[in-house]
Amino acid sequence: NQTAVVLADENLIDPLLRSLPNSIPTANITMGLPIRRTSIKNLVEILFSIQEGLIKYGDNSLYFKDVMQLLELPVLRKTLDKEDLEQIDKLHQEILKTNLKFLNFEGLLKRLPSVIKNNFQLLRKWNFKDRLFLKAYIQMSSEMLHSERISDLESETLILLIDILKKLDAFLEEHQSIEISYSIFKRLLNEELVNSQIDFLGNPTEGRQIMGILETRLLDFKNLIFIH
Repeated sequence: NQTAVVLADENLIDPLLRSLPNSIPTANITMGLPIRRTSIKNLVEILFSIQEGLIKYGDNSLYFKDVMQLLELPVLRKTLDKEDLEQIDKLHQEILKTNLKFLNFEGLLKRLPSVIKNNFQLLRKWNFKDRLFLKAYIQMSSEMLHSERISDLESETLILLIDILKKLDAFLEEHQSIEISYSIFKRLLNEELVNSQIDFLGNPTEGRQIMGILETRLLDFKNLIFIH
């Protein structure tokens, strides 16, 4: 209780929480965590990148790096079984061996794990009229959320992401008369992510104290660990 960990760079909160040793059973975090600073933001960025590749290169061509980045996301891999992981590793080796740059959608779909295969609309050009991609986005996030292997932080972030996606879906449903493009949707989603954060609840008298620079005012600890 006499030691505080101070984040000079608050972007380090996610890797810090992943790195806490078992000898620290409890921690009190006196700062909010913007969703844009979590690993879930990587999922959003990769799906954006896949979509931009489809727009640029054609609806049936998926850039191999985007596909592999999606399949290698830790939060996604935690939802997969051993057979799925072996299939992904095999696919990766084949891509490297044949030096493929673009993957055919139909051929690739057969080899994807069910969490992606069942929500394949995310890997097609997004249609903002029927919004099937948004329903697939929500469904895939929900399937990852129900994995027993994801961390509490990943769980809270996925819940927040699902709420944002549902909010956007309701907005688009209400304003169907407005023509929505990919660039507009990307801006809307990014604005929601920028303005959303996870608020931690804890006991300020128990456990290792973790905070940002601003939260240290008027506090007194015997030991300070600054992280940058």
